Amino acid sequence: VPISYPGGSGVLSGSQIQNVTLTSFQVLITFNNPGTYTISVKNPDGSTSNTAQITATSPGPTISQVSPSSVSTGSGNQTIIVTGSNFQSGLTVPISYPGGSGVLSGSQIQNVTSTSFQVLITFNNPGTYTISVTNPNGSTSNTAQITATSPGPTISQVSPSSVSTGSGNQTITVTGSNFQSGLTVPISYPGGSGVLSGSQIQNVTLTSFQVLITFNNPGTYTISVKNPDGSTSNTAQITAM
Repeated sequence: VPISYPGGSGVLSGSQIQNVTLTSFQVLITFNNPGTYTISVKNPDGSTSNTAQITATSPGPTISQVSPSSVSTGSGNQTIIVTGSNFQSGLTVPISYPGGSGVLSGSQIQNVTSTSFQVLITFNNPGTYTISVTNPNGSTSNTAQITATSPGPTISQVSPSSVSTGSGNQTITVTGSNFQSGLTVPISYPGGSGVLSGSQIQNVTLTSFQVLITFNNPGTYTISVKNPDGSTSNTAQITAM
């Protein structure tokens, strides 16, 4: 059986040809590379047949896992490890994310083997990020999802933490991290509780804000922070005397 294949040609014979009858036989072929394999038949008397073609394709890439599959937003490029099969050097990663889509390539794709690679992704916004793999030969994979969530607010300090009662609204500076515009401040105080919001919250940045509190009664006032996305902070205490 003369054969031509991507990058060469040869002749299959001997044990590679099995179960020959007048109307059929089996031939053993190794398909190392994708492309067209063309065979014909040459009988011992020198007569030859027409040709027939066999098309070999590379199996497409498959994603079995992404790690981590849950991340926090706003941390610059983050490394996601993708494991699976049939990845090829030069692959790209189509991605859809909250508000858009694109393709990750080049230096954003690192350490590619047939079963794994790393991809660098910036998670600017909370939501679902969906990725797939496209190999240089055009074959594409299934999709995988990564969930990005905003890190919750954290209070590291309140100043002042000790105040006098009966002085009308007093400005408390709260410092910490991951504060969002539109936040509210749940508060418990001697004899009750409530939520501070709107004009009572001023000058909000990612790391600080001011809150106006009236300390009518002596005792402990406990505050926390609730961001518009629903995430909540630890508590902090202010002592009114």
